[in-house]
Amino acid sequence: MRKLWTQERVTHHGAYFSLDDIPSARAPLQQPAPRLWIAANQDPGVVRAAKTAEGWLVSSRSTLATIERQIQLYLATLTEVNRSGYVAAWREMYVAEDQASAIAAIRPYVERLYQNRASMGHNRDLPDADRIDVGFEQVLQGRFILGSPDDCRAEIERYRHLGVQELILRCQWPGMPGEAALQAIRRFGQEVLPQFVTASAST
Repeated sequence: MRKLWTQERVTHHGAYFSLDDIPSARAPLQQPAPRLWIAANQDPGVVRAAKTAEGWLVSSRSTLATIERQIQLYLATLTEVNRSGYVAAWREMYVAEDQASAIAAIRPYVERLYQNRASMGHNRDLPDADRIDVGFEQVLQGRFILGSPDDCRAEIERYRHLGVQELILRCQWPGMPGEAALQAIRRFGQEVLPQFVTASAST
């Protein structure tokens, strides 16, 4: 990809495919090229992200306990290979009046999605601690930024403390009405995000 973004014509012979003197892609907006992140669930993927990419994208299915352990592996590998890195995490988010209301709003959609993914064998790609063929209450543990604005702010602080530098938030799941997702987005923007914008500006 870096060759396609930065060279006029590209020849590449790799383990999985070959290109022979083809025109490059259009020049990207980011110069010289976008940052490349690698998403990884298992430890070998985390090591690969540290060694070959500009960042590691944490899976939405990784629990906080796994993230805490793998961030240490990621940072140690960066030190070993003398590279800088970046940690972004894909998280599930829903903010409502309180935690009970948030859970009630998302349960039919989240429960169905995770049951579907488990039935498709997605556990094969996960550490044992992050299995998703479990009950709904266990699915919620360590994966969701969920509840009142105060609850959500506290959860985000946990990720900041671990060293996560960016959160990518999903607040709509298959079947959920758009307005229900928009309610959470508005509330997040009005009652959660301002605290972190202020904190970032002051540091």
